[in-house]
Amino acid sequence: MGRKAGLGIAIAENEPGTASSWADGQQEFPIYYEWYFSTSEAGDFETLVRRLVPRDMDSRVGIRNLDVQQPGFGVNDVHTQFTDVEKGITHPLDVVGLEGALKAPTTRSIPLSADSDFEEKVEPIINLQFELSEEGGAAPADDPTIAPPLYGQWHAMAKRLSIAAPDASWVNDLNKDPRWRTVGGMGTAVVQKNQEGFVRKAWQQIGDVLELNRKIQYTQLAMWVTQMVYDKHIKANVPERIFQLTAPVHAKVKGSPFTIKYYTKNSRLTPAVTSGGFRKITRPNSLMAKRLMPEGDRGNLVAQLIQQWNEGKITAAPPLVLPKETPTLGTVSEGLKPDTTPPLPPPPQVEPSFLAKILLMLLIALLLLLMWLMWVYETTWVSILCVAIGALAIWFYYVFWKSVEATVPVPPGPVPPGPVPPAIQLQNRPRNWKKLRKTLPPKT
Repeated sequence: MGRKAGLGIAIAENEPGTASSWADGQQEFPIYYEWYFSTSEAGDFETLVRRLVPRDMDSRVGIRNLDVQQPGFGVNDVHTQFTDVEKGITHPLDVVGLEGALKAPTTRSIPLSADSDFEEKVEPIINLQFELSEEGGAAPADDPTIAPPLYGQWHAMAKRLSIAAPDASWVNDLNKDPRWRTVGGMGTAVVQKNQEGFVRKAWQQIGDVLELNRKIQYTQLAMWVTQMVYDKHIKANVPERIFQLTAPVHAKVKGSPFTIKYYTKNSRLTPAVTSGGFRKITRPNSLMAKRLMPEGDRGNLVAQLIQQWNEGKITAAPPLVLPKETPTLGTVSEGLKPDTTPPLPPPPQVEPSFLAKILLMLLIALLLLLMWLMWVYETTWVSILCVAIGALAIWFYYVFWKSVEATVPVPPGPVPPGPVPPAIQLQNRPRNWKKLRKTLPPKT
């Protein structure tokens, strides 16, 4: 049926519509579109591209004149006439240039003139809707006034138009210029035409939005709880107590070039001040604080304690040190182990008799030297000095010889026989008490 319809052949009423077009040896088919393409040495792509010659675009490309004399919505009799000083061109009266997305490099913009009254006339008309709905303005007597929209108000969270210079922003620039308001109106028309599809796409993304809103709510709850904890436990405390409570984050908070933990480590305060155990026993409601501190002033007393500690007026008790003489399990176990180390060889010793001989020879040499000095120098003071030195040397030799005799060990020899000690006698005591009495020595 499609083949016949394309060729203009009549179709019977009972002819099946699913029959194949190329069945029964059909050779004639319709041609819906045909085109021809050929290349040659003088017509290839490179040759055609090289024939392209750039030329300057007309300055009117991408811009059209827009009459703004009667925009409507209560904005009437608008006056503007822009003069391009660089080109020396004065454009027609009450006309601006509506620009497109693509413009020629030589296109010149035609904005509102400096003396135009469009901004002053459009501002109250656009803001009338906000004045009636938010500020409780007087309701119109007849039909309600439909004001032109404030384009971009939902994106910028803007509630009115302001043409004042300090309030300059993209949403104000968009709504106070007729050129940009025209483009905004075209965009609004596109959105209105495809709003059903846009809403459908928005509902497809609502799942991600809900999940994001849930995370935002959790974050707001965490911030609220944190603020309550800060107001109750941190802000109401004294600085010394705050220093204790914030100890876990001191390593991550800088007190200028270094962290607070570094400054604490190099101060008089010991790490025990910020430890969990010390904070636990010094908190106002702890058992120790209730027993030792008066009620109502416990926080200030703890703060004074830390302050005096920092000023060096009081110090912490030093750590307990075990005395060296106290036996420990390690020393006892080491003492019970047998000593398997071989004994060190005795150091070499010099015979005392050899030292005495050497010293005697030195003494004789010294006496001979003194006698020679007395013979050479026949003076009284030299003779007295030599005699004193000789006497001192003889006394030193005597003392040295006595000390050598005292340190010479007595060679071991056989132990002389003698009475057996009572301890040894008791080891061989008889079991009979009467025999034991006979063996005991008599009383004296």
